[in-house]
Amino acid sequence: MPNAWRAYALVDAVVARLIEEGHEESRIAASSALLVEQLRADLEARRDTLAEAVFAERVRSGRIEFRLRADRLDYEIPGSLMVDFPERPRTLARPDGRPVEKSLFDPLFESMLDNEFEGEFACYLDAQSALKWWHRNVAKSGYGLQGWRKNRVYPDFVFAKTERDGKPTLVVMETKGAFLKNEDTEYKQRLLAAMTAAYLDDRNVRAGDLELIGKNGVRIVCDLIFDEN
Repeated sequence: MPNAWRAYALVDAVVARLIEEGHEESRIAASSALLVEQLRADLEARRDTLAEAVFAERVRSGRIEFRLRADRLDYEIPGSLMVDFPERPRTLARPDGRPVEKSLFDPLFESMLDNEFEGEFACYLDAQSALKWWHRNVAKSGYGLQGWRKNRVYPDFVFAKTERDGKPTLVVMETKGAFLKNEDTEYKQRLLAAMTAAYLDDRNVRAGDLELIGKNGVRIVCDLIFDEN
């Protein structure tokens, strides 16, 4: 709770309720550290629930939109990328031994990925005939999605593919190891699902507004996949 005075009043109210329920002050004092941590967790959960409801309502009303802008706030994929190389950098290669060829950055080295699963995923994408291009997004400085929590979500991959009906699809994909499933992962899943749903709602396209990425027949899909899947 960012307001210290309101936090103090809340803690005071909790202590008063515990005393009213028959807990001794000495017992409350001895458990203060545990009580503060539990109170913080409960507040964060409640704040998250309220923030998600506000976010969803504003997406429905069009006040929050999932779009590219045509001003200084727009995101553009950079023309160059600074990377730290190991002593002997290795080009990312597909299982058939051929180097990946559809990455927006060329050459693409193994050190530019965070783990083996990302490499396997990138190589799988690169080998698909329906794939047009793919980009390994860079956390903190790359393309980010702002949801109802403070910190942005930086999906691992952005790629374009052509569907069987010939229509293009732009995919924003977050990849994770199954062992990393946690509360933050659940938040990312909910946000990515909300973004996909937003593109299915034509109410977000209004006359006189800037065009959505998804207009002109481009379908947008945002998802999260685990290595076990």
